[in-house]
Amino acid sequence: MMRAIVYEIPVRLFTNGTRKRVPRGTLAQNGSGRFEDLGDACLEAIRSLGVTHIWLLGALRQATLTAHPGLPADHARVVKGVAGSYYAIKDYFDVCPDYAVNPADRLAEFRRLVDRIHAHSMKVLIDLVPNHVARAYHSVIRPKLDFGLDDDRSAFFSPRNDFFHLVEPEGQALWIEPPAGSGAAGGWPGEDGVDGRVPRVSGNNQTLARLGPDDWYDTVKLNFGYDFVTTEKRFDPIPPSWWKLDEIIAYWQGMGVDGFRCDFAHWIPVEFWTFAIGRARGRDARVTFLAEAFDNWDAVPGYSKAALVEAGFDAVYDEPAFRTAKRISQGVGWANDLDILLDEGQLEGRLLRYTENHDERRAASPIVQGVEPRQSGFGSARAGIAVSQALWLAGCGPILLYAGQESGEPGGDAEGYSGLDGRTTIFDYWSLPRLQAWSNGGAWDGGGSSWAERQCRKSYAELLRIASREEFATGRRWGLNHANRNEPSYGHHGQWMWSVLRHLPGKASLAIVNLSSSESFETRVRIPPEAQRAAGWPDAGSAVFDPLGSFGSRVEVSLSELAEHGVPVAVPSSTGEVFSITVRGGSA
Repeated sequence: MMRAIVYEIPVRLFTNGTRKRVPRGTLAQNGSGRFEDLGDACLEAIRSLGVTHIWLLGALRQATLTAHPGLPADHARVVKGVAGSYYAIKDYFDVCPDYAVNPADRLAEFRRLVDRIHAHSMKVLIDLVPNHVARAYHSVIRPKLDFGLDDDRSAFFSPRNDFFHLVEPEGQALWIEPPAGSGAAGGWPGEDGVDGRVPRVSGNNQTLARLGPDDWYDTVKLNFGYDFVTTEKRFDPIPPSWWKLDEIIAYWQGMGVDGFRCDFAHWIPVEFWTFAIGRARGRDARVTFLAEAFDNWDAVPGYSKAALVEAGFDAVYDEPAFRTAKRISQGVGWANDLDILLDEGQLEGRLLRYTENHDERRAASPIVQGVEPRQSGFGSARAGIAVSQALWLAGCGPILLYAGQESGEPGGDAEGYSGLDGRTTIFDYWSLPRLQAWSNGGAWDGGGSSWAERQCRKSYAELLRIASREEFATGRRWGLNHANRNEPSYGHHGQWMWSVLRHLPGKASLAIVNLSSSESFETRVRIPPEAQRAAGWPDAGSAVFDPLGSFGSRVEVSLSELAEHGVPVAVPSSTGEVFSITVRGGSA
């Protein structure tokens, strides 16, 4: 079974060769990546990492301050940044004209990119954002399917409406207070309370007409027949929004798209997912659905990760594993806590693991103490690789690699709307120097990269190759910290070291990771008798450990010694070692 490895590409930034980086700069100043620039050399470089799926982040047309022929700019008060958020979708049936050589030919250029990706034996994912759309949503491709055309604007909630309307108090108008430096506070003509232009609930469930800097004020929430205030569900007859989303999914399937990364899936009724995924699979049984979903208190009734899998999702974000790793890097958690990675239960193989994505701080960004784990980085590119080894080699599910991660992108720029936050902007025109260096003028051979950046990419390619091995893609797991954490040399009793045995009949590997950014450890890793029996090893004999990566040396120890004393290893700081294991002799 091939393990899915998803490479997340922000199209706006990925191939942008412009070296001028003006904070809050325009398209003319800072440029944009284009579909055409994701050519054969680029795609082959991506595929060589082991990638199976390319997620084209921000491909759909979003609200923006940039005008194109026939596509006027949006009102500045309902756009975040200059380019606009990838998640304020303006037209669900269109792609962003910024990414086209000829904006009028943008859909054809997108389709040619899909064909190129397929020609390089990879699949294409795009975003599905069912919770919200841009405030000024309007499709130029399918205008008859616009949301809200037939809404009863006198009702806050109706199962026949596409939006939630703020009807009380009567006559109120939308008022937006953007972040400092993002323009003046004020209203928006589209929801000024006059002639039926009623304010609508924002994408983050804000039921007040006054929105602040932390609100998703550039978006409006879609209604799926579920009243998030009262938790009432009314799905019979099927709400109009369900059919419109089905039309959207079918449209992109017809364009050759192979699947969808579904934003904030826990805020959408599970019943809708069963409906939508079932219909999509009726059109193509192989279509992929990945869910960004969190176990928050405000999830819809009936939600759970297991329920989403039952509804048809191929995998769901494993945010608890990500947070656990962040806590360890901050020094407030221990590597022993990573045993959570081994308790997947019915979700085995269905948890998507990541060390960064467009919502999170870059792995190489600094560690920040005293904050919620998501607001800290892992401290360095090398630390990000070590954490990735722990998260990815412990499970069987899909892996997410964010573009630039493989070169150690630090997220150290204040690009515009979001400021200096350790992330790569999703709101502004920008470019990434480390990706530019790797592209080397279109050769995509790393010719402009530093030695450290090339080594980083090599390490990720090596790690993804190992993660795709059969024992890691489908094998059983046995956590080894319980058997080793009494030893001080084992990363201070398991504070910093973590190890796991992965095995199938006749095949096994040992993965060890040191998550300390400052200390190296020489220790011995025990594989206890019960783990050996679980792997089907004989009662006597020896085990040969061959390094699969760049670190470690070949060593052979008897099975009895392995159980009592362990295999000797020396693990530098922020480093992992992986060994394939060959068992010799003895009787089963």
